Amino acid sequence: MDLNAASQAVRSHATPQLVCLSNVVPRAVDWLWRNRIAVGKVTLLAGDPGLGKSFVSLDIASRVSTGAPWPDEPDVTRTPADVILLSGEDALDDTVRPRVDAMGADCDRIKALQGIIVSHSRAGDPERGVDLSKDIAALDEAMDQMNDCKLVVIDPISVYLGDANSNDNGEVRRVLSGLTRFAERRNVAVLLITHLRKGEGSPINRVIGSIGFVAAARAGLIIVKDPQNHDRRLMLPLKNNIAPDNGGLAYSIPREGDQSGTVCWEPDPVLLDAGDVLATPPKRRGPCPGVRDHAKAWLLTFLKEGPQPTATIAARAKECGISEATLRRAREELGVTSTKWGHAFWWQLPDNALALEGVDGQQAQPEQLDGPDDGWA
Repeated sequence: MDLNAASQAVRSHATPQLVCLSNVVPRAVDWLWRNRIAVGKVTLLAGDPGLGKSFVSLDIASRVSTGAPWPDEPDVTRTPADVILLSGEDALDDTVRPRVDAMGADCDRIKALQGIIVSHSRAGDPERGVDLSKDIAALDEAMDQMNDCKLVVIDPISVYLGDANSNDNGEVRRVLSGLTRFAERRNVAVLLITHLRKGEGSPINRVIGSIGFVAAARAGLIIVKDPQNHDRRLMLPLKNNIAPDNGGLAYSIPREGDQSGTVCWEPDPVLLDAGDVLATPPKRRGPCPGVRDHAKAWLLTFLKEGPQPTATIAARAKECGISEATLRRAREELGVTSTKWGHAFWWQLPDNALALEGVDGQQAQPEQLDGPDDGWA
């Protein structure tokens, strides 16, 4: 066969596939979490070790499994959906299950993909780890076994690259292109968890491995420490090609020494740039300022819409890991006043003009208290 014939034979197997845009039906982006995680797309969640990336991913999975509201949309419930979880670093029995239980997940809707069973294996062991460079078909089969799967969490992505070099842009793109097509084909959100490299640089360039990880994701989130509060974490936009930048969110993870715990989100957006936060040196810790600052921020947010009953404040604060003593100190530093109305005590911000009127159809006659009988008795 001459060279022309050989070239023609090769070209005959590479047929271009053209799509006329007039035949494409436009549609809006389908959001799992509005403006943060899209259905049918790959989203990246990056951060240093120990900041709670896995906690956040499990919180997201738990909310998907139950249809619980998102932190920034507390009044919007959704239809529960299934989740596929690839957990390459945390054990299912002593870490993952206790965490999602504490988060209120529907564990019947969360399935962990632990490995691949190979029929007629020559290696002797019929089971091996998941390798996304060749196991997209297995992911498809896993999807077929689910009722209505809307989220696949891969934590961390580096564990599932097989022989692909995570620092090689071409190899990373080849693996993630298959994952991108899978997300589009199955109309499922894919959340990739990854780490940051040490050193300085822009947030995007701090993502460990090849730039191909960031390039493949249509949206990216980065978790950083709040430099002014040791116990507070910030989940900020890293990139977003399909939605406006509506800011990030802050959270903390109150725990009592075990692996369980919940993510306590703050509802208000955090309008900070990730690069600026990473460049800010951390504030030196005094006697537990992080806990107190978190309590002050939480109380300020809770009272900004108006006075609230003391019993309600105390119960909600306890859910977020804020002790009574810390709450008292936060109240004192903010100048929050206590007002007795009927048989209950109410707290309000000092500049709050909202009067306690019309409660139970009565006219308020408040009694300001500054002593110990401020609603905690």
